[in-house]
Amino acid sequence: MSALPRFTESDSDPGSGPSTAAPGMVSLDDGRRSVTLRPRGAGRFAVAAFLTLWLCGWVAGELFAGGALLATALATFAPGVLDAIGIAGRLDGLTGAGAPVVMLFLAVWVTFWTFGGLAAMRELMRMVAASDRIVVGAGDIELDPRLGPFRSVHRLAAADVRRVVLDRRGAVVATTKDATIVLSALGTTEERAALASWLDQALGIGRDDRAREAERERQRRELPLGWESAPDDVGRTLLRRPSRTTGARSRSR
Repeated sequence: MSALPRFTESDSDPGSGPSTAAPGMVSLDDGRRSVTLRPRGAGRFAVAAFLTLWLCGWVAGELFAGGALLATALATFAPGVLDAIGIAGRLDGLTGAGAPVVMLFLAVWVTFWTFGGLAAMRELMRMVAASDRIVVGAGDIELDPRLGPFRSVHRLAAADVRRVVLDRRGAVVATTKDATIVLSALGTTEERAALASWLDQALGIGRDDRAREAERERQRRELPLGWESAPDDVGRTLLRRPSRTTGARSRSR
């Protein structure tokens, strides 16, 4: 298990108070703190090697099928082009009544083959050349995901964020009133959990809820014997005696 780097004094924002352990690289840029997550684990290199070999075969298949599709189309609709380059006699088998069927099959095959190759390229870059940079500024969160040479920047208003947690797949997600936004699926599970905790503290998410729960716990400890407390519809704390039904249930347990 890799150790999580800590948010040092030199990195901290003056006046922001102590920070929790933060994953990846934590830096201060123009008064904004940022965290960067990158792919982790040695196993990804084995998968990356397999994808690289598969993509070599993908290129060969793409050239072969694409060339066959182009040649069939030219032999059917523009035979003069083949005559001009001197290969018309070599492609006689591509013409005839079955040519449209052959072109349809090749067009469908090339389409799926192309999308499959693009997906493999994306996964390869995600494993070896990706990063997710999350920047916390004054009132917003800047998301800067990078995939190889590609980059896109999005901003999310901090006031809109209700929760920052790990979802079922272990990715860091921010929940707003309208949507659930994936912040990062890179790094280790420990790094992503630390990032969620760091964002929770940096944005002050759930601070009021925790304070109310702490106050209720304090009040429960100070209650007279035989009494209990419960919030009413407007958030006030009421004292009441447990009902007989509740007491009977407790004794039956």
